[in-house]
Amino acid sequence: MMQTKRLVLTKISEKDADKYYIMSCDENVMRFITGKALNRQESDEMLLKIVEKSNLHPLFGTYMVEDKESGELIGGARFTYEEKDQIEIGFRLLEKHWGKGYAGEIALKLIEFGKEIEPDFDIIAYVESRNAGSIRVLEKSGLKKIETLPEGNRIRYKYSLYKA
Repeated sequence: MMQTKRLVLTKISEKDADKYYIMSCDENVMRFITGKALNRQESDEMLLKIVEKSNLHPLFGTYMVEDKESGELIGGARFTYEEKDQIEIGFRLLEKHWGKGYAGEIALKLIEFGKEIEPDFDIIAYVESRNAGSIRVLEKSGLKKIETLPEGNRIRYKYSLYKA
């Protein structure tokens, strides 16, 4: 578990199926992640894969993000060991929580946590090129664009904290 001033980040589990579906069935939330909203079956299948991967390590994985005081679902966060000496961070928020500073709060916490547990690792993030809000959050958090990655009919950027 991680905490910020306003948020609690808790490792995802199968018990989070309803919350995960709330995020996954929203077209606007999923636009830059999968390109489309997921139906309940797709969401549940995706959740099982994510939980399985998250259970491989006590710290790395996917986290549910909730308001510290009310327990309201805010979104999700990704904190994973993806490549040699790299920690990947990511976040997605329910649309009603956009523009409230939560994404930046999550990103800074994930960066802080990454530096704490693996100080020699780079912190990276991938973002869809049209996702201006997330690009702004990553750049305000100190990450720099280091690579452009064409993928079919879309383009993703790779951001890095140290390899700018």
